[in-house]
Amino acid sequence: VALTDAVRIGARKATVSRTAADPTAATQAAILGAANDLDKSTLSGRLSVATPGGWTQGGSVTVSATYPYSINILGIVVASGDLHSATTERLE
Repeated sequence: VALTDAVRIGARKATVSRTAADPTAATQAAILGAANDLDKSTLSGRLSVATPGGWTQGGSVTVSATYPYSINILGIVVASGDLHSATTERLE
């Protein structure tokens, strides 16, 4: 839930930041700022901001992130992998 919320907040920031000096950096900063329950040093290298048509009004931006998880029971890891979240928004 924390990863999905952070990605959603980043996507919203991206939609209103297309005229910023560095909209990608603003988007990534918004994600990291919203990821209070996640290790930001782990998350920072796993962010993606894609604008297929460039940062043009009416275009789209897809913000995605991946975060590792592991489930351990009594000290034994029984499952591990990556959580993925992505959101696509229209640029304003």
